[in-house]
Amino acid sequence: MAILQKRGDYGAFPETALNKLFPSNSDEFNDIREVTVVDERLAPIHARIIGSNTYWCNLRKLNLSRGAIKEEGGEAIVDNKSWPHLEELTLSYTQIGDNTAIKVANNHIWKNLKYLDLASNNIGDIGAIEIGRSKLWVNLEIVNLSRNEIGDIGAGKIGENNTWEN
Repeated sequence: MAILQKRGDYGAFPETALNKLFPSNSDEFNDIREVTVVDERLAPIHARIIGSNTYWCNLRKLNLSRGAIKEEGGEAIVDNKSWPHLEELTLSYTQIGDNTAIKVANNHIWKNLKYLDLASNNIGDIGAIEIGRSKLWVNLEIVNLSRNEIGDIGAGKIGENNTWEN
């Protein structure tokens, strides 16, 4: 792991984060409930590494805010189908856009989401419409899409969603 951190794609992860995210004992993967990597140096490759993880079956919170994961990294994260207990997703200030928003709105595994924060990104009406159409999140309590490029059409579709009773 030290070689990967020094020479490979794992360099943006501090050593303490690496040990927590990728424990040496496979039984410890089930204990991971929260992953928070808030770092300006986070790039799409790091999001792909996190998004490809299939061992965090009990993950509840994922926060990758303030990283430049861009659309490529955002899509890699929301393509994950191995986190059925995910309740909180924070991808604010990550340079994601409509494609990531569309995929998160259609990820049927993440039906337990209570908190969705995609603020300060490049999401427009297309992504907002898909989020507004989503009937998956019956437990959703907070959705933050502030400081995006959402116009009246996207905002209207979000406002029409009557699935989000909480």
